[in-house]
Amino acid sequence: SASSSMTGAFWQLPTNTMCRSCQAWAKCIGDDFFRCSQILAIAVCDVIGTPSLREVKAHQTHLAEASIEIALGLMRSEIAKRYKLRDDRPLLSPLGLGKLGGRGMDYHSDLDLVLVYSDGPDVSKSVTNAELFSKAVEIFTTALSGMTRRGNLYRVDLRLRPYGKNGPTANP
Repeated sequence: SASSSMTGAFWQLPTNTMCRSCQAWAKCIGDDFFRCSQILAIAVCDVIGTPSLREVKAHQTHLAEASIEIALGLMRSEIAKRYKLRDDRPLLSPLGLGKLGGRGMDYHSDLDLVLVYSDGPDVSKSVTNAELFSKAVEIFTTALSGMTRRGNLYRVDLRLRPYGKNGPTANP
């Protein structure tokens, strides 16, 4: 049918291709038009029953993962500018827990994350690793959870980290 061939093209589109095809993807986190259009496409397919519930959740998870990748890129660029570092350093690695880690994101899921970094010598001469990664987490979570015209992108929950809200936001 026409609807299944139309939705089939959407569901088969790899996330990394989808992101690369959008030249202004970094801006999309700011105004979230692209994310909203993808959520709408997922919802339409969900309503007409084309994909299974498992596929719908997988695609919402892919969208969250793509958003995390973009937020990491924005954070790397900002940290590189502020602390005069190379932009190609990975800095933080997010570990997805909860529905994100279980690949079961839904329309109102938050992002349960633990952020880790490589334990080694300070990467900047001007600040300690703890200070740098604390700032990196702040930039990263702001990119993912900032308010837009359509609401916030995602709720980011870092409370599952070691020592909960009393622990550092990034851990070696």
